Amino acid sequence: MHLLMANATGAVRHAAQQLIETASIALTIKFVTIGPPAPDWSEIEESDFFYLRCAPGTVDGWSKRWAERTLSTTLIFEAPFATPGEVVRAFRAGCSDVVLKTPNLTELSGVLRRNGLLPEGETTLKELMKNVKRFTLPSLSDIGPQLKAIDERIRDPNLVMDDLIEVLTADPALVSSVLHVANSPFWIGARKVTTLRDACVRLGTTQLGEIAKQVLVGRAFQLNDPILGDLPGQMWSCAVGTAACARTLAPHVDLSPSVAHAAALLHNIGEIVVLANISAASLVERSHPGFRNQVIDAYVACHQDVGARVLHRMGVPQRVIEIARAHGVRKVPRNNEPSTRLELLCLLCWELTHKAGFTYPRRDHRFDPEPIAERLSLSLDTARTVVDEALSSLQLAPPEAVEA
Repeated sequence: MHLLMANATGAVRHAAQQLIETASIALTIKFVTIGPPAPDWSEIEESDFFYLRCAPGTVDGWSKRWAERTLSTTLIFEAPFATPGEVVRAFRAGCSDVVLKTPNLTELSGVLRRNGLLPEGETTLKELMKNVKRFTLPSLSDIGPQLKAIDERIRDPNLVMDDLIEVLTADPALVSSVLHVANSPFWIGARKVTTLRDACVRLGTTQLGEIAKQVLVGRAFQLNDPILGDLPGQMWSCAVGTAACARTLAPHVDLSPSVAHAAALLHNIGEIVVLANISAASLVERSHPGFRNQVIDAYVACHQDVGARVLHRMGVPQRVIEIARAHGVRKVPRNNEPSTRLELLCLLCWELTHKAGFTYPRRDHRFDPEPIAERLSLSLDTARTVVDEALSSLQLAPPEAVEA
């Protein structure tokens, strides 16, 4: 297919080139400057699409000339100064579309798509981000019932080992992954376990449940996208590191290790949800050199609300949802309620985990860990020592250097 664009502004030309270069169809484009007195009708006729920016007062003239010819070419007028009467007459003359303002990239994408120049499924990142309230992650929705079943078992005061094992063994892939994680020095130590029953005896049902939940959440971070590269893996390493640090520091601030581990693991889940929805969408900017930076800006801007909504649908406790909603806001909470201490602990461990090298590109507000540690009545040196030991025992290598 061939698109002939006449009298387009420089901005529209640039936007059109960007859109055509990334389209998954064979489409050529040519830019020309013409006037109504003597256009090259043969060149217009040979084109599949003719996009014309009309000067003020010329719409009727072009409409009349177009009506005098029987062309199979699709005509699109860009007519910012057209009157309602001129628009009506343009459509009567056979014009397919009238654009009443000079379009930006997003608007031009819509024009080309509704006229058949771009595949219907393609969209722009800006258009996609208008629908963040509908963002979801099927893998997280799928694991919601499993997470709930595990939570119910480990909170049951009458729980027996076989009840938890029964839930876990319903998912064979989960069993092998749980044993792999359980055998890290952070959880088991030097002596390895080979069965869930052995792990349950060594760790107890609560810790085994924590490991199972971590493995399930980790499935959401398994995105195979060459453009995003290892960004999902970097996010997951940071989440696991933050959770391990929170679990280890929790007794120092009178919090439950199990609750701290779950909250820290999930508190920033909105970032991977945004990343997954971007990865799944057919975006016109995917091949642009700056696309990765646009993605970073996108998940930094809206991951809090996205994460809170997804966690709500998963049935996660409200205090964890509120921590996700408040993640990265500039104001540190001031009261000393247990929920506030949990939020502060997640924030402290997240910052220290980043500083320890388990990081990924971020442009959000960075918090000074020292005043946060003071709010928790912790020595920052003690916190760092505990964090370093926890991260070391996970046997996770920090991700490769990443772009800031």
